[in-house]
Amino acid sequence: MTISASAYEAWVTALRLWRDDPRHDMSGLPTLVVDSLPPSAYERLLGHMIGAHQHVMDRWSETFARSWAAAGDEQQQVRALLDTRVLLARRLQLANHPGLPEVIRTELSKSVANDVHQLQKQLEEAATRHQAGVRTDRLQIERALRVLRTNRLTAILEPDFSLHALLEGRFDVPAPQPLPPLTAAHHFAPEPTARRRRAIIFDN
Repeated sequence: MTISASAYEAWVTALRLWRDDPRHDMSGLPTLVVDSLPPSAYERLLGHMIGAHQHVMDRWSETFARSWAAAGDEQQQVRALLDTRVLLARRLQLANHPGLPEVIRTELSKSVANDVHQLQKQLEEAATRHQAGVRTDRLQIERALRVLRTNRLTAILEPDFSLHALLEGRFDVPAPQPLPPLTAAHHFAPEPTARRRRAIIFDN
């Protein structure tokens, strides 16, 4: 069953809008199955899809680095994590779009999960990395790790996590637990995720 080229154009147009604003409503798009488009059209569509995801990840890196560097206390650090977690949730929402064939949803969801796990790992590694000229004691490291792990990015991948609640802004920033103040600023940000293209081949 091959559907008209208008379905392809509808998806490409929506992806371009989502790329610039991940809040763009992606509902109402034509439902695609494996044989809805020729393999070459699917490859082009995946190129648009992966490019849109990468653009959002670049924005995530920039936004998080800026927000974390500007955070003056633990609560603001938590806010930086939770606010940028929304962008990752938007990626997961798109990857799981019901209008995509299952094979694409599976591959895209794995890609998003891998990126989120890698970001969390990079943040925790950065929190414990010694910076030349900056005195970092054990208390600083433990405090940074506690903030990162209590508000971990990977929470969005857990089965009982409500993406809907997060995307509607129904998560409050928890009150920080009392700890002595940091003796020096400890700013860090992960490297942007590597650009890559996944090849998914469809047989007619």
